Amino acid sequence: SFPGRGSVHEDDNEHVGAYYMDVEDEEFETVLKYEYYKAHPDFLLRSLGIIRQRGKYKGVAVQYNPRDEEWQTLDTHVRPPGCVEPLVGNRVDDVPEGVIHVVGSVNFAEFDIRPQLRTLEEESSMENIYNEINVYLNHKRHKARQAEAGPSGMVGNAENTVFVVPKSQASQNEDENDMNALVDALDNDPEFISSHDLCQHIRHYLSRSIPAAARKMEAVIISDGTGDIAAELGKGMDSLIKNSESGPGIALVGVNSWSKEQEKLMEPKYTHHLLLHNQFNDPSLRPRSAGEEVCPAQINRRQLVEVTTNLLSELTQGYQPKGAHEGSRMLRTQQVIREPPQREALNIVTILMGGDMLTTKFELMWSAVNSKPVLVIPGTKGYADYLAEKLMQVEEMSPDEASKHLLDLDAVTAQIISSGVCQIVRKGTLAENVNRVIETAL
Repeated sequence: SFPGRGSVHEDDNEHVGAYYMDVEDEEFETVLKYEYYKAHPDFLLRSLGIIRQRGKYKGVAVQYNPRDEEWQTLDTHVRPPGCVEPLVGNRVDDVPEGVIHVVGSVNFAEFDIRPQLRTLEEESSMENIYNEINVYLNHKRHKARQAEAGPSGMVGNAENTVFVVPKSQASQNEDENDMNALVDALDNDPEFISSHDLCQHIRHYLSRSIPAAARKMEAVIISDGTGDIAAELGKGMDSLIKNSESGPGIALVGVNSWSKEQEKLMEPKYTHHLLLHNQFNDPSLRPRSAGEEVCPAQINRRQLVEVTTNLLSELTQGYQPKGAHEGSRMLRTQQVIREPPQREALNIVTILMGGDMLTTKFELMWSAVNSKPVLVIPGTKGYADYLAEKLMQVEEMSPDEASKHLLDLDAVTAQIISSGVCQIVRKGTLAENVNRVIETAL
């Protein structure tokens, strides 16, 4: 098997199994593609294998292998003699059920990874809160004892009734459980969560929540494939591989510009890397394999954002053939021109973590314009914290006040906020709860 292969019934009519579910151990190598950044997004998705193609050649079930760039039989994984794309009939496109687009950048070195000691002022504030908790628990304990006593717990005459309620061990345990629950909630309160704990939460979102949600929802994860975000996502992929007998079950795709320096920064645990170059007219400057010394001019950040949003648009729109896709017409070059098969539109959720103040907002514009949900993770610094702060300010304002406030912001941020697609994930939210938030968004 190779990334993208699923099991097919003997009649080849029904595709079964989760997307990217049955990848074998020896085939966990990354699919690495170097492509021209202005190539059609449909071509890029097929080249990577995100759009998986299968069909029949002379009655034999075949599927396109993006790693070997050829059509191969489903049973032997060998290219049938003479099998080329124009001769493959009954074509079907298989796509994931959704897309999780992770945007931004996080530098965990900026977090104090050691548990922090509270200042005297913080300790005083915490002491006041603990005192309030104790008052609440004492009140609850008194009511519980009254309920336990009932009529048989009253002694004395009618004029001087006294409640005698011995405190049971069960009641003591219940009090301790209540206190522990309240203290845990307090430790995760955004106002008091430490930098160390916040860092751990963010790491867990990347290494646990996102991969787990992607696996359950059969979604593909797309990011830029480098940095601390990619490293944590890679850990999540590695964990899925080690703890599953049927493969990781997800595709983890990095999309970035190509350069020798960038190639060294790529996260090796990703299933796919798409590296984009801008050399179309000069073949000698195009990269053909990993490790080449050729270095074409890099595409800039704006061009990279444009390619990524085009890929998302292609997936979210799906495809409805205008005619019969098996029909074809022959040109003088004997090239067959055919429409792609029908493809369902996908749901997409964007997750914002950190990011720079200049370019990250443009990556969110596509979601704002197309009404696709954006989950903002505060505490990750950069644009994520800025956007979360502005969102919370607007939430507390009246509609008129909010409209005036948006006029003071830059136009892109104002449009993102006014689109209503953003949801803030509260600091200290447990990783399991973030799982459900992502699943709901998809």
